[in-house]
Amino acid sequence: MYQKFITHSNSKPSGLLARIFKTIVALILISLVVILATVLFVYLAIAALLIFGYWRWKTRNLRKNMPEQTRQKDTTQEGEIIEGEVIRRSE
Repeated sequence: MYQKFITHSNSKPSGLLARIFKTIVALILISLVVILATVLFVYLAIAALLIFGYWRWKTRNLRKNMPEQTRQKDTTQEGEIIEGEVIRRSE
């Protein structure tokens, strides 16, 4: 009734040389996966830097003009702002 292991093949158990070979193959595969992940990470980092650089290049005029626009708004507004409310004084 109780069977410890059921094998349907006629192969012999793995010897020392086969176990060493399997270990070496497993280490090589793990190394390849780590190398692939590192290369993929580097490519994604380079792509992110290129996209960020492109975005900074395209918005440089907007950033340059922002201080001028805020200065123009400050001079055109009339009244005093207290807690978000505009109080206009008529003279």
